[in-house]
Amino acid sequence: GVTTARALATLVCAEGRRVGVPFAEGVRDMRTFRAGIARAEQRRLPIVALRVGRSERARRSIAAHTGNLTAGGAAQDALLRQHGVTLVGNVDELVETTMAFARGAAPSGDGVGIVTISGGDCSYLSDLAERTGVRLPEPAARPEIAETLHRPALAGNPLDVGNTLRSDPAAFARAVELLAADPDIAIVAPRLNLGKPSDTLRDGYRRTAAIIRERGKAAVFLARAAESLDPAWYDLFAELDVPFLHEYERALRAVASVVAFQRRAPRRSAAAPRGPASEILAGAAADGVLAWPETAALLEAYGIPLAPWELVTSAAGAAAAAERLGYPVAVKAAVPHKSDLGALRLDLATPVAVRDAFDDVAARAPGAALLVQRMERGVVECIAGAARDASVGPVVVAGVGGIFAEALHDIALRVAPIDAAEAAAMLDELRGAALFAGLRGRPPADRAAVVEVLVAIARLAIDAGELLGQLDINPLVVRAEAAGAVAVEAPVVPGGRGRAPTPPPRGRRPAAHRRGARRRRRRGRSPTA
Repeated sequence: GVTTARALATLVCAEGRRVGVPFAEGVRDMRTFRAGIARAEQRRLPIVALRVGRSERARRSIAAHTGNLTAGGAAQDALLRQHGVTLVGNVDELVETTMAFARGAAPSGDGVGIVTISGGDCSYLSDLAERTGVRLPEPAARPEIAETLHRPALAGNPLDVGNTLRSDPAAFARAVELLAADPDIAIVAPRLNLGKPSDTLRDGYRRTAAIIRERGKAAVFLARAAESLDPAWYDLFAELDVPFLHEYERALRAVASVVAFQRRAPRRSAAAPRGPASEILAGAAADGVLAWPETAALLEAYGIPLAPWELVTSAAGAAAAAERLGYPVAVKAAVPHKSDLGALRLDLATPVAVRDAFDDVAARAPGAALLVQRMERGVVECIAGAARDASVGPVVVAGVGGIFAEALHDIALRVAPIDAAEAAAMLDELRGAALFAGLRGRPPADRAAVVEVLVAIARLAIDAGELLGQLDINPLVVRAEAAGAVAVEAPVVPGGRGRAPTPPPRGRRPAAHRRGARRRRRRGRSPTA
């Protein structure tokens, strides 16, 4: 049968297409679908998608009539956005955005000039532009436009031209010309009279479109609301081959989508040398958490700093390790959910406190490996990690971490691989993005170090393939600018499916682990649990 993936692949290969419009309940053939959106991206063919099936009730409905159980969620949305696909939320927005792409000339910038016949609409459109992310530059020729329209107090953008299209066509044309000639405006969006389509009005629309195009700008015509119009208007816009968009807010969202698509460069994924993730994970049990030494070796192999630590087996050994690492330290069990067990003691500043903490943690987590770790202080705490999504593969996660992670759930997703620009964009998406700039006298955080960690995590996840189920660095302590970032906790859950084809010989650790173990022995750390 015809699937979403096959239909998209056919559409992308066809000549003369201006835009692709999938209405997708779910994607079963993800490989074909990914190839299709990647090819569309390279060909600069816009794809506007309405993806349904996010709710549990919708998923049951899809399964009932298609047998498709793979309607994805946030990970599929992230994949689509990474390849420049425009996601919309409803059918009306799908129609408006498709029209904007299908009939819109490619804008050369992101500045939008709005022309309207209503002064009240200027305030309304300004509010909507801010809400939708549309930039309305102030035209340099505003004084001349005001003089042309005989309105000294005129605001420049949105531009209120009143009834001059009928009462003073020459002044109207000159005002539009001055606005369209502004070098910071790439799209001119007029909202003019839409009454009875008289010859005078239609000629005015033709002149307006011609003026905008003669200045090398894209024209998009607006209606204030979704309303029934004389069919002659639609014939006119088809003749002019310009978008005509109903309802201001949907229209501005569509314009913002066109601008974002035009300004976005296609992804270019350079092949990176493969690392040893699969080798380190090959011998791990699929039903537990990777042992701490192997976790440390995995992070070290990908250049992800881990707060200095030592495994210890006695209270005296813990105190000696604390002296070597430097106070304050933490004593903790190398087990998941150690806080729930009470098997974690922080900010220990004396040998006595460390010995007491060792005895307490050992009693609360009998049989677990115990370690001493140096406490780390920073400007921001983040989460950074990766998980394997059944439909799209490895997904990289970034978010606000530490004690706020579960409460705020402030995260951004990308499908691996990612580059530094995409990692930086993940941080910009967070509601807590301002934390990196420094608040209330705190210094700016080292964003660049977080970006490096996210790119390294993506490489690790790609290299590990199905051998990695989940990696969760929380917290990633981000120090002040240029001072780096360091992981404190990083539980790794091996994948439940598949194994590397050639696991290391019995009794031998992976090479990367052996190198890490030698370094730890030189630093006085125990390489084994």
